[in-house]
Amino acid sequence: MPGDVVTTAPRSPVSGLMISVTFLLIIVPLVYSHFVFDSGLLPKFLGMMVGALPVAACWAKMEFRGEAVRTGLLTDLPIFLYTLIVVLQWPRALDVHQASLEVVKVLTFVIIYMAITRCSVEAHWQLWATTFVLVTFVVSLVGIAQYFGLAFLSLPSSGLPSSTFVYRNTVAMFLITALPFSFLKFAQADVGRREIFWAVSWTTICTFLIYTRTRGAWVGCFGSLLVVLILIGVRYGLTTLSPRRILKVFRSRKAFVMFCSLMILAAVGTINPSNVTKTRGQAIPIPDEKNSVRKALDSVVSSVVVPANTISRGRVWWWRSTYKMITDHPWIGVGLTNWEKIYSNYKAKELYAAKNRIPRRPHNDYLWVWAELGTIGFTAYLSMFIFLAYAAVSSARSLNLKSYGLVIAALAGIVAIQGHSLFSFPKERVGPMLGEWFCISILASAYCGSRVHRDIPRRISVSAAAFALVVLGGVIVVQATSSAAMSAIGIMLHREDRTQEALLAIRESRKYGVFDYRHLMYHAEIYAAAGQLESAYDSSKEVMRRNPNSASGYRNLLGIVTAISNAYERDRDFDKAIENYETARSHSPPHWVPFQIGKIHLRKEDYDIALTYFAESLSHNDFSQGHFAVGSAYIKQGKTDEAMEAYQRGLAQAPRDPAAHYAVGILYLNKGLGASAVDHLQKVLKWSKNEALRIEVNSLLREVSDEGS
Repeated sequence: MPGDVVTTAPRSPVSGLMISVTFLLIIVPLVYSHFVFDSGLLPKFLGMMVGALPVAACWAKMEFRGEAVRTGLLTDLPIFLYTLIVVLQWPRALDVHQASLEVVKVLTFVIIYMAITRCSVEAHWQLWATTFVLVTFVVSLVGIAQYFGLAFLSLPSSGLPSSTFVYRNTVAMFLITALPFSFLKFAQADVGRREIFWAVSWTTICTFLIYTRTRGAWVGCFGSLLVVLILIGVRYGLTTLSPRRILKVFRSRKAFVMFCSLMILAAVGTINPSNVTKTRGQAIPIPDEKNSVRKALDSVVSSVVVPANTISRGRVWWWRSTYKMITDHPWIGVGLTNWEKIYSNYKAKELYAAKNRIPRRPHNDYLWVWAELGTIGFTAYLSMFIFLAYAAVSSARSLNLKSYGLVIAALAGIVAIQGHSLFSFPKERVGPMLGEWFCISILASAYCGSRVHRDIPRRISVSAAAFALVVLGGVIVVQATSSAAMSAIGIMLHREDRTQEALLAIRESRKYGVFDYRHLMYHAEIYAAAGQLESAYDSSKEVMRRNPNSASGYRNLLGIVTAISNAYERDRDFDKAIENYETARSHSPPHWVPFQIGKIHLRKEDYDIALTYFAESLSHNDFSQGHFAVGSAYIKQGKTDEAMEAYQRGLAQAPRDPAAHYAVGILYLNKGLGASAVDHLQKVLKWSKNEALRIEVNSLLREVSDEGS
């Protein structure tokens, strides 16, 4: 710490900052909305921006009045370096709209950190810690009620119980940052009602944590427990392990209360979820392998290493692919938010069969940061936690017991969520990150807590700039939330066949800017339903610009291009249809456009030109439909032998294609080979569901039978 810092008596709390941070700790965990996409992110993001505004204003006000109590801290350097790298990586993002939200999120958390570390005193920390635990207690009560099917089942959720966080794993991330503070409150409470209340509080939080079935969070909690023991040992040395001290602890009233709490936890923690929760619409309900605590514990290893031929969720496969990405872009990474966009280029070959299982993140924050920000960004990110650990250890004997208790709880919360981040993605979610940055701010403030005054001029410029950034960030988040809400309304109206109203909604959404490329796919679907194919095409192209490897984006784009060209073909404007397909060359697989153009020339009866395009298509991809198209062209030219060879090549790849079997059967009939024709025509009956085709085949089979008799 700076040597020129003057130590004075602690100042009284400043009520404005105290109330502002308290409001922030309440609003973010509790806010939610049904009316936006990703209701577990944007509503809480918007809540954070609303709460951060008075926090930044109080900081600026205190700086202006000369009331701020600290300047530079030990932890500032890695935090500022990490923030700078995130901002500098912003222009490299393929989707700058999506990346802007990440930049706003990081900047806002750093501004909150600076306001707390510059302007708060111990009385603030104690009040905020109490608020943090009480809010988490309420969140846990809501989640437990959901688990038993008693109440709050209408809250937005991808899988119950998720309380106000939409996702089970997200609420678990939040719980484990607050859990150490709940233990601290229990340890500091006087004998009596307060002691019982805080015991009930941490028992409730632990119970809900068990009910979330989030195994990564359990691992993180185990790591935080080790940290607590180490820090206690650093402060008191080996005397804490003396038999007399241990016996005294076990004979205390607190030990008895804790024992009772653990027995209650063991009893209620093993209760399975209510069947009522299974009747609710959920995207990711608690799976059968996690229905009980024992099953969840048994499945810990399988959640990390899963055979590739069974499912593509094995995290090891994602991590290995991410490591390859890192080795290709070691120093500056692939760019902010770009992991998702280029992951398919590194996807393990064993996972190709699961085409719709492309993950959006690697389920390991450290690998995620390393891949996107490079070794430089990863070093800054890792250094933040190394510096925080050093601050906690080095202050073990210099702080008073209350302050050091906060340091222990804060570092335990950080270790817990960072432990979970080895298997998940807490850095993406605002709610858990608020918990972590609160821990970071408290630890850094308490570390410098005894040095509470500085004899330096006021520094209003930094805090004023921070306030302006929060305002600007708030505008961006309001736009993103409004856009997502209008997109959600649009798709709901579209599903109710109210297409024109849906069209108005998505047009309104685009006025705010679209911050998630996936929303553009819904826009394209609505435009297409309204007959506005050109607008649908523009939306689909924008999807591919933002995520060039989006499989869903490819399908949407090619479907729209086909619809537009079909419309031209119906009007007999074949040149326009071909021109439209040509515009999709840069956005489609190399075989697709020549195949489609070849089919147009086939309809125009330009058979030689059609065969040229089909040959080009097959040179890029040896696929069955390409061979069948070649066979059709040869049939039109009367070249039955060449047609037969082409169809046989196609049937080698698609042996159950009824149309191809029908064509081959007709070729055999024309050659007078009735037995071979019957074999293929019977396969048409076996695999075709087209009633008209089945009637035609049955008629042909009767004719062959009559001729044979």
